[in-house]
Amino acid sequence: MKKLKYLIYFFLFSFCVSVQADSISNYYIDYQVLENGDMNVRELIVLDGQYNGYERILHYRNEKLEPFDGSRDSFFASDIYNASDIEIIAVRFIPLIRAIDFDMLDARGVEGELVSAADIGDKNVYVKRPVLNGVELRLYNPSNLNKAFYIEYIIKDVAVYHEDIAEIKWNIFSDEQVESINNLQVRINLPNNQEEARIWGHGPLHGETKIENKETLLLKISDLSAQTPVDFRVVFDQKVVANSTKKTNEIALPIILEIEAELAEEANQKREAAQRRERYINYGLFTLVGIWGAYLIKSLLSIRKHNQPYRSTFNTKYFRDFPNEYNPTTVSYLLNQKVEKKDISAMILDLVERKVISYQKQGKEYVFSKNEGKFSLLKSEEMLLNFLFDDIGKKGQFTIKDINKYAKAHSQVFLNKYDQWWALATKEAKDHDFFYEKTKEEKVTMGLSLLGIILAFFLLMRELFFVALLTFIFGIAIFAFISKMKKRKKPANESYRRWIGLKNFLDDFGNFSERDLPKIELWGKYLVYAVVFGNANKLAKNMQIKFREVSDQGTFATDMFFIGTIGALNSSLSRGFSTSASSAQQIVSSSSSSAGGFGGGFSGGGGFGGGGGGGGRF
Repeated sequence: MKKLKYLIYFFLFSFCVSVQADSISNYYIDYQVLENGDMNVRELIVLDGQYNGYERILHYRNEKLEPFDGSRDSFFASDIYNASDIEIIAVRFIPLIRAIDFDMLDARGVEGELVSAADIGDKNVYVKRPVLNGVELRLYNPSNLNKAFYIEYIIKDVAVYHEDIAEIKWNIFSDEQVESINNLQVRINLPNNQEEARIWGHGPLHGETKIENKETLLLKISDLSAQTPVDFRVVFDQKVVANSTKKTNEIALPIILEIEAELAEEANQKREAAQRRERYINYGLFTLVGIWGAYLIKSLLSIRKHNQPYRSTFNTKYFRDFPNEYNPTTVSYLLNQKVEKKDISAMILDLVERKVISYQKQGKEYVFSKNEGKFSLLKSEEMLLNFLFDDIGKKGQFTIKDINKYAKAHSQVFLNKYDQWWALATKEAKDHDFFYEKTKEEKVTMGLSLLGIILAFFLLMRELFFVALLTFIFGIAIFAFISKMKKRKKPANESYRRWIGLKNFLDDFGNFSERDLPKIELWGKYLVYAVVFGNANKLAKNMQIKFREVSDQGTFATDMFFIGTIGALNSSLSRGFSTSASSAQQIVSSSSSSAGGFGGGFSGGGGFGGGGGGGGRF
């Protein structure tokens, strides 16, 4: 289940940018009740994120409490639950080299040095100063040292000795705790306790208490929000604090049980109300998701019907001629709804076939030269020629090796030029107006499909993981499907069907007899468009075989040289540009990097015990 939750978070937060405040990842507190009524307290604080240290405020008195008068209300909240003083025993800084649990409280660590003043960046030192009814500790140890903060102190005269039982009611935190805590674990030790053992927690309703045994009581809260008061009440045998001087001579347990029963009932009512509210919200979300999904499906079916291609007058499999004079990148856009950056090699080959560029093979390298003369060129072709021969080439020539060297030496410029060519070629193709614009229904459906991201986020927050994942995937899938859906206009569809016919013909070129083949002077041009179709290498091999079957070969020997080498030339150009672009992108990327009684749930309304305090990083 955790892996699924993390998977959904990964997808969602690829789209939703969130800022999460630093928090305390783990907070362990061990209370040892002493025979004289004091408590020895040990705290372990583990922060995440960045910090210079931690400030802990400890109060032994809660000034909001009224004097104890033996009344029922006094057992709910009164100053009898206050302590008389706090004594700091030790401060340590413990390396985080083991599992974080209660056992880590016994680790030795580095003893903190008490100093009168300290500066940001200091380590292993702390400053202590008095505050109203308590003490403030500033512990200096920056986050890069990866250590936990350890504080040990004694709370004086905190246990109350009643006529029938002993009791402690203590504030763990008041609203001065300014940081949230992911995991709060509290252990209350009652040495030699044998009969009465009860614990109640007050604060957030999702807290839990547990009686491990008569001597060990536990309290746990996950995801404790900042400024949330938390207190606990424990009832135990009198002999545990036999030497306590704080005595009431009151029969306390029946009154305490009555108070805690009322608090528990109130908390359970709030809990049940919250659960009902949660169910209603969930039902509402399910209904909303259902309506949303049904609408998208209905719209998708309508859109698909609207986007069915026109019926073409061309219904045969093969087309042997060139349907029109579109250049390779325009044909690529017509077929694939986009110009692909690999089509740059097809454009170069087209310029070769049109005699704008000539080439010769020198060893294993192809050397390209620009021919003199007036040619009718598109802006994308002019830009490409200037890039190849003026920026990359030398003395009116260039090689694949020159392209690779330029990409490494001028990575950002190379990528910019590459993108400029792609943008120009795409604009030229779009100018042919092959496709209809998105309809209002399509735009609305795409917008509503993205609502799935928001719905999935709320579902995830309510831990409806599977529904959240399905909602997210469905919404993104609908958006992606419609965004890629483009209906060709009727003339464009006619042209499209014929270009597909030509692709089919070139796919099966090797299966035709000599009399069914077109004139050999067209073979070179076929090969240029075969680059766009993705079957150039296969076609070149079939042409070489078929050439030997053609009766009149001699006249076209030069053309056959072009046919014989174009497959290798295409591979060389495609691989060269792909490698160069990848290398340039890696260089650009790298340069930008641097450096509740017998256990159970909590009751609400924390903060009515003695003492209090809190803390936070600085």
